[in-house]
Order: sequence, then structure tokens, then C-alpha cells
Amino acid sequence: MFKSIVLFSSLLVVTFALSDVEVAQEWKQFLETSKKVYQSPKEEAKRLGIFRENLKKIEAHNKIFNEGKVTYKLGVTKFTDLTPEEFLEYVHKDKVLPSIKADEVFKANPNFTAPGSVDWRKQAKLFVKDQGQCGSCWSFSTTGAIEAHYYIARRQAVSLSEQNLIDCATSQYGNNGCNGGNYNGAFDYVKENGIDTESNYPYRAQQGSCNQRSTAVKISGYSNVNGDENSIQQAVASKGPVSIAIDASSELQNYHSGVLDDGTCTSNVNHAVLAVGYGEENGSPFWIIKNSWGSNWGENGYYRLVRNRSACGITTMPSYPRI
Repeated sequence: MFKSIVLFSSLLVVTFALSDVEVAQEWKQFLETSKKVYQSPKEEAKRLGIFRENLKKIEAHNKIFNEGKVTYKLGVTKFTDLTPEEFLEYVHKDKVLPSIKADEVFKANPNFTAPGSVDWRKQAKLFVKDQGQCGSCWSFSTTGAIEAHYYIARRQAVSLSEQNLIDCATSQYGNNGCNGGNYNGAFDYVKENGIDTESNYPYRAQQGSCNQRSTAVKISGYSNVNGDENSIQQAVASKGPVSIAIDASSELQNYHSGVLDDGTCTSNVNHAVLAVGYGEENGSPFWIIKNSWGSNWGENGYYRLVRNRSACGITTMPSYPRI
């Protein structure tokens, strides 16, 4: 359909009337920042039409955001030239596969009082990355969790290799490369084999032969978190970031900022991410979620999801690694 190098210098919040001239200006900037190249003028015209329709939706939504009726804002992203169905095709590449049970389960302690807010972005070294056109979100959730917990335990920042997992933590660990997987199976792989660094084993966004040559980090195991938000909150507060699976078939296509609370997502999870904190804004409690769509999507690669409603399947399969 198109070739994409997804390097966005900014996300545009659309607040203008949709004249042809203004749409043309926004389209030009979109092409410049996204670096998208289409196969033919006909394909580009089709994408422009879709882009225009998405701009209308963004403008209508942001009007009610400015009126204080919703808690999140939309904007132009690298996905704004896709139909909702095409965006879902992209999301569904990930295919979060059935969970593997860990040897430990973390449950909420009734005697533990969690802090009012936690933000591991301020306390642990986190790396925002981009999975590109490969359905490998599970590997990014895995590396993000291990990177964070390794820093918490050792005070050493290390960027780990998703490609190592894509190539090596394959079907015997319940994973299928660029066609989906499960971070628990990937945790098992790292427990048994360790994982290399990003610099030694760089990301290619396609599955290849296993070529792990060194081990930067090993883990002792991983813990499932009991499937309720209180347990996840305590785990995030007392242990560190937690890998979670969510339903990404909501407003994430054009999400810009704020607390996502659109009421449309379900418990049918299709995307692996990382819960790195929580808090509250203007009476809206939220989770801080680290995504794998690049630092120029959302809030510098993160988004906030409404908390205490089991939104988007967040309680389905949370877990974290043990260093």
C-alpha cells in the first residue's frame, strides 16, 4: 500500500475549519513529517480523501474537548491517512496470544497503602521505541519491562533487543515473530537464555534466524499480577512497570493527549504495552501507558488511560519480570 518511514516532528491538533486550502496545507505537512510515499497518484488521492475525513472527526472531537465534555484530545498522527478498518488491520498484526502462567502471582496486600501517584518515567530509564510495520508489540512490552526493572535493581540503563526476541523466542515460547506473541513466553526465553543489547542485535522489523551472540541481562523469572486494578496499582507502586495487554481498537489511531476514556474499547486485547505509572487529573484517575509507536505519537510515546474501570482489558494478563 505504501512505504513508511515514521519520523514525526510533531503531532498537530486540528482546530481549524476544513477549507480545501487548509486541508492541503495539513496534508503537505503530514507528508513531510511522516515521509510516506505512495505507489501512484491514484493511491495518494485516496489517502488524501481518508485524511480529510479523519480531520473532520478530529475537529469535531476537539470542539467538545475544548468545551470540557471529554478528557482527551485528538490530533494528526502517522495513522491519519488510514481508515478505521485499516488501522485495526495494523493493530491486529500484533495478535496478543494466550497467556502463560508464571511461577508466582502478585496479589494486592490489604495492609499496603499505595502512593497517590507513581511515574517511573522520572525514576527509571525508559526507552520509547517504534515497532514499525511488524506485529511485534509483545517484544517491546518485554524489553521495556526488563529495561525498567533492571535499572531499578542495578541502576544501570541498558536498551535491550526486540529483534533478539523476534528471532529467537519463537513458537516454543508461544510467539510468532511479526505476527504476534506473548510477553510471558518472552520472559521465559530471557530467563533461560538471557537477552542481547539493542546495539549488538538491532531491530529490523522482520523475523530472521536466531543470532544471539551475547547476554546483557538475564531475569530470575516473572510474576503474573492478580487480575484487578488494585493489584496492578500495588505492583506498579512497589515493584515497577507492569506489562499489560489492551484493546487498541479505540481512539488510539488519532490520540494526541489527555486521559483516554472513550467507552468503546473492550476486553478483547490485541496490543501489548507497559503500565509505567498512574495518577489523577481534574478528577480523572489514569494509568500512564508506554506504547511502541515512536516518541512522536501521543504524549511523547505514552498515553494515559482511564483507571478504575478495567478499561480496554487492562486486567486481562498483567505481569512483570524479576531481576
